Amino acid sequence: MPFVRYADDVVLHCVSKEEAEQMLKAIDDRLKEVGLILNGEKTQVVYCKDYRRKQEHEQVRFGFLGFSFQPRPVRSKREPGASFTGFTAEISGANQKKIRESIKTKCELAQHDYAVG
Repeated sequence: MPFVRYADDVVLHCVSKEEAEQMLKAIDDRLKEVGLILNGEKTQVVYCKDYRRKQEHEQVRFGFLGFSFQPRPVRSKREPGASFTGFTAEISGANQKKIRESIKTKCELAQHDYAVG
């Protein structure tokens, strides 16, 4: 099964909701065997909705490593001016806010004659 892992965060790529739920149960069972538990707030089954996968599901977005993965309009490279729905990553809103605040602070510091660093 294809997956992406970073430290203790994992994203599994499943072909169906049933497969995702079976994998989630198998992982939960295995972790319990070794005295660990899944983080219930972060663990979820998400439908990767795009122009090919058009079903309606409650969860179509997840966060991973500071990025928000969700359906978004994507510009077509084949047809100029056209777009389609893709399931893509973008820096999360929370991280965008942190970056803006950091830039604002650095700009404020740049207006002073002296700095200690």
